Amino acid sequence: MVTEGVRSSHTTGQKVLGWAPDHLNPNLQRYWDGAQWTATRRWISGRWVEGTAPAPQLPTAPSGAHPPHRDAARPAPAPVVGPATSAGPASSVTVGIAGLLLCGVLLIVGSVTPWLTVSFGAVSASTSGTSIPISHAFVANGWFTLGGGILLIVLAALISVSGAPALHTLSLFTALAAAASAVYALVRILQLISQAAAPTFNAALFNASKVNPRVGWGLIVGVVGGIGAVVCAWSESRTPRSR
Repeated sequence: MVTEGVRSSHTTGQKVLGWAPDHLNPNLQRYWDGAQWTATRRWISGRWVEGTAPAPQLPTAPSGAHPPHRDAARPAPAPVVGPATSAGPASSVTVGIAGLLLCGVLLIVGSVTPWLTVSFGAVSASTSGTSIPISHAFVANGWFTLGGGILLIVLAALISVSGAPALHTLSLFTALAAAASAVYALVRILQLISQAAAPTFNAALFNASKVNPRVGWGLIVGVVGGIGAVVCAWSESRTPRSR
C-alpha cells in the first residue's frame, strides 16, 4: 500500500524533499531526498532517529496534493519556577511603628517607677504612679499611662500587619490620652512641691525637718514616652502605605 506522501511524489512527478510515513510501518517515517527513499527512518513521535538526514525543507507540493508530514513538534520548554510567594499581607515595621513600640515601653516603665520622691534628711521615700497615695491624690495617675502603654504596643503590632486607617486613628487618640495624663500628673506634683516649699508661720520647724520633695524620674520617663507616642502616631498616620 502506497502512502499519501509517496503517492503524491510519484503521481505528480515533483521531487519534494522531506519526511513521509513509511509504507511498511505506520509508526515510522522515511526520508525522501527528491529522487529516492533513503534508509534513514525515525519514529513519528520524533524520539528516535536511525542515522542522520539533511534538514527537511518546506515541501512544494502542487495545488490539490497533500504535502508530506513535517518534523515532529518540538517539546515545550519547561516552565520557569520562581520563588514561592505568599498571598497574605506582608508585615512591615516603619520608623513610626518602632517609635510607638518604644514609647509604649517607656510609658509602662514610667508608670511603675517613682513619680514623687520625698527626702527627710538622709532618708528618702518614693511613690510610683500606680501606688495608692498617688491614685487618691490625683485624677490622672499611673494606671492611665500604664494602660495607654500596653494599648499602644498592641496597636503598633496590628498596624504593622494590616495598616488599617482606624488603627492609626486609635493609636493617635491613645497616645494623646497617655501624654495628657502624664503631663497633668507632672503639673500637679510640681504644684505640690511648690506648696511644700512655701514659707509657713513655723518656718523654723519646716527648716529643721529638711523636707525635700521632688519629681521622680519615672514620671519624667512617662512624660517623654507619652509625648513621643503622639509624635510617632501622628507621623505614622501621615505616612502613605501600600498594601
